[in-house]
Amino acid sequence: MKFLKYLFVIFLLCLAPMLAEGDKKTTAPSIQIKIEKLEDLKTFLNYYEKKLRNEFQQDFNEARAEGGIYNPWTLDVDGRLTYRGKFLCMMMRGYDYRGGAHGVPYMDALYFDGQSHERLEQSALLMNGAYEKLAKMCRSGLIEQGFDADDDWMLRGTEPTPENYALIVASQEKVEVIFNSYQVAPYAAGVPSVTLSWSQFAPLLKAQYRP
Repeated sequence: MKFLKYLFVIFLLCLAPMLAEGDKKTTAPSIQIKIEKLEDLKTFLNYYEKKLRNEFQQDFNEARAEGGIYNPWTLDVDGRLTYRGKFLCMMMRGYDYRGGAHGVPYMDALYFDGQSHERLEQSALLMNGAYEKLAKMCRSGLIEQGFDADDDWMLRGTEPTPENYALIVASQEKVEVIFNSYQVAPYAAGVPSVTLSWSQFAPLLKAQYRP
């Protein structure tokens, strides 16, 4: 037993210089952002990409200054237009890794007016009371997928708040409500979602944005 402990100490002593050297070499994060080119949204999307790059780089610089970085930081994001009608929907999907056992999914849903192409907050699209109806439909959908109806984690993550329903992704065929990692279940559960038909979702929209 003492011999094994001795070997472990030797291993750590050998590993430390390697980690320190790796820290010296990790001078910049890897950032890969691919956003669909859309002329009518060009100004905003250029701003969005630049902001995303700058914020990730700043976080990296601060972490490195505070104590060093022993694993490469990576941010991979892919952005696509998912719906074009009386409003536009874009979905940003990717992966954000900053060391540790695993990273986290990067997800962001963006909305724009279908005529002016101005950025819209999600609340500008939805009727009053929409989140309460979404909560009811999504809880039913998750229970059908095997979630426990009395599970506190699921119930908290589906409470009728804008934060819990930030990822509503419209497409021509359907509307997907996505729940982020840890929102309704442990990390191992992935990224659960509930699919709604347009007949279910359209009444939740303000009249001027309905198909």
